[in-house]
Amino acid sequence: MNKEAHAILEKMQKLRPQVGWKAPESQVEIIIEFASLLVLLSDDSSKSAAKMERFTFWLILLTVVLIVIGVGQVALMLCGHQ
Repeated sequence: MNKEAHAILEKMQKLRPQVGWKAPESQVEIIIEFASLLVLLSDDSSKSAAKMERFTFWLILLTVVLIVIGVGQVALMLCGHQ
């Protein structure tokens, strides 16, 4: 997990007992921390998604190459027996 996100979570855990859930004014601070946590996590997930797109591209390319090699071997095997 992101170090910043971990720090925000710790801060929220410390704020919760002090703030309580009854006073709307005090909940604003927790909501702000929660929003910043969501922003950090969405940034991390978008970076991870970009990495996965690159890995997926290379995996598809490798699969196509292996299929072409396999088809070539089958074609050579069939042509060699005639």
